[in-house]
Amino acid sequence: MINGTGENNMNFIKKNDLDNFTHLQIPKVIWTLFLKKKIDQSTFKIYIELFDRIKLSAYNNWIDEDGNIYIKYSYDELKEILGAKSDGTIANALKQLKELKLLTQVKGFNTSSIFYLSNILEKEVRTKIQEKLKEPSKSDSSSKNCSTIKNCSPVLQKTEEQSSKKLEANHNNYNHNNLNNKIMNHDIHDLFENIFKTLDVNFTTTNQKSVAKLLKTQSVDEVKTYILETYNNLKDNPNIKNLSGMFSSKISKGERQEPFTSKVIKLKKIETPTKEISNSSFDKVKKHLKKQNDTLNILEKEKKENEILDNYFNSLPISKQEEILINAFNLAKKTMGQAPERIIDITSKKVHKYIILRNLNHMEAN
Repeated sequence: MINGTGENNMNFIKKNDLDNFTHLQIPKVIWTLFLKKKIDQSTFKIYIELFDRIKLSAYNNWIDEDGNIYIKYSYDELKEILGAKSDGTIANALKQLKELKLLTQVKGFNTSSIFYLSNILEKEVRTKIQEKLKEPSKSDSSSKNCSTIKNCSPVLQKTEEQSSKKLEANHNNYNHNNLNNKIMNHDIHDLFENIFKTLDVNFTTTNQKSVAKLLKTQSVDEVKTYILETYNNLKDNPNIKNLSGMFSSKISKGERQEPFTSKVIKLKKIETPTKEISNSSFDKVKKHLKKQNDTLNILEKEKKENEILDNYFNSLPISKQEEILINAFNLAKKTMGQAPERIIDITSKKVHKYIILRNLNHMEAN
């Protein structure tokens, strides 16, 4: 037991505190490669980011038909993580990981790429890593007579100082980006950040606190279902103008949004002792109600059909899904002309995707 005052008079880490820390898991062999300067700083950071995201990918069911977990990232997202300005920095880091058999990259839809991390326990991967560890470090020859930065040549000294400053800046940037993770567990924060991103809603500090409050009384799955249900019910209501604002307000209060239903005309009973409604007037009202009910039935039927097509779409290989999305976007663009690209993209997924799926499903049935 520690006795004394001053610096030791503080709260130390206890067993119950361990689950509350945000941390990154690093395979020991990757850490060894980095410590021995066998891989660059950028290469190390990208691998750690991808390795950290693999649990989130598994939770989102980003798993291919062979059972392999994949990760989606664009070059812009990786540049933001590294604080890099050029695609070349990312390309060189990915190249180094590929040479070590640690990573496989597949071009995804639009600007995103799909990444697979190799199992580091596989013999081929272990052999490559061992070979790399046996190679002389790039800095060995330049640092033989250079025990400290001050004793190095001016050029090397400047390079080392710049590298140190860059590392410190990136570390500070990483801490800044993760300040909000204190509100909730790191993995859960990433999960809901991704959900809000798909809804095109900013995962602000207010929204993070709302989610954290919900998680105190509900499970992760229950909160996820509540958020998606609330957003979709609000989105279907044409009377709501500020969707994001109303959505944030709802989840902050934990209120549920009832599904929007169009108003059906109700006939009021008209009491006319001396005059009855003519058959022709009654027939007109009857026809109008029938037409309205037919419209509702068509919409309901289309909704159910789209759900079946979504299941069919999700069962297809990733490459086929991407092909359908590209064709849907091109079809929407051709139809909508000079409309904003964001509107075209949304319409292609809401309308034109199902047109292509119906045709494809019909062709396979025949």
